[in-house]
Amino acid sequence: MYDKEFAEKISEWKEIEENHSKSHKETMDKVKSPILRLILTVISLDSYKHSLIYEIIEDTIKENKYNILLKEESEEVLKELKNHIMEEREAIKFLTNFLNSNNDFVRFALKLIYKDELLHHVLLHDAFNALINSNDESFKELYESIDKWLKCDG
Repeated sequence: MYDKEFAEKISEWKEIEENHSKSHKETMDKVKSPILRLILTVISLDSYKHSLIYEIIEDTIKENKYNILLKEESEEVLKELKNHIMEEREAIKFLTNFLNSNNDFVRFALKLIYKDELLHHVLLHDAFNALINSNDESFKELYESIDKWLKCDG
């Protein structure tokens, strides 16, 4: 499905993101400014997250396995997803109450968390529904929903 050059680029980007994560963490440890520490923390963690995503893509390409949710995992995962959806819902409610804080730093920091919680909620909710329905159309809807949320159209 993917050529060797693409697979090599995925591997390269995985390493680049790992290096960025380490570099930002080292810089963050030297910074005293709360806003700079926050920004570097977010970037470092996102770079680490990206490296893990690239690794999953890399493994998926190597194994040529694209069935994202396997039926044998469904029962075990379903309960955890449902619980996490409820927790995300509570986090969103909590954060919504404080997004208009008078403190610029607090508002900025909470909005960073809020953005992630919204994405997590969409991902978990749609993955949960795909598991319940467990068919190709559910997976298509999962991808379309995330693309729409992220406004990714290629």
